[in-house]
Amino acid sequence: MMRELRGTVEREKAAVGILLLAHEPTRGMVSEAASAGMYTWEGKSFPKLQIVTAEQIIAGVQPDLPRGSMNVSFERKEAQSLTGRKPPKDSGARPLFD
Repeated sequence: MMRELRGTVEREKAAVGILLLAHEPTRGMVSEAASAGMYTWEGKSFPKLQIVTAEQIIAGVQPDLPRGSMNVSFERKEAQSLTGRKPPKDSGARPLFD
C-alpha cells in the first residue's frame, strides 16, 4: 500500500501523501514512509508520506501538514457521457406539478 501511495505522490508531484489505516502499520510501511523524505514549506519540514490510523484520528491526532494549506488537487471538468451521446442541456429545475 505504501509503495503504491509513494508512486502516486511522485507521479502526481504531490507535496504530501497520507495513508489512513484501520490497523497498525507494518515495519515495511513505516520504513517506506521514512525513506520518502521530507517536504519543505515556508522553512518548515513535513514528512512526505505519513501514516495515520483510524484510532489516532478518533483520538484527535491529525496529519502533520502546513497550517493554512488547502487541497488544490481537484480539477473541474465537464461531465462526459459513458454512452458517447451528449447529455441533454440542463434547463434548470422543473416544476413538480404542471
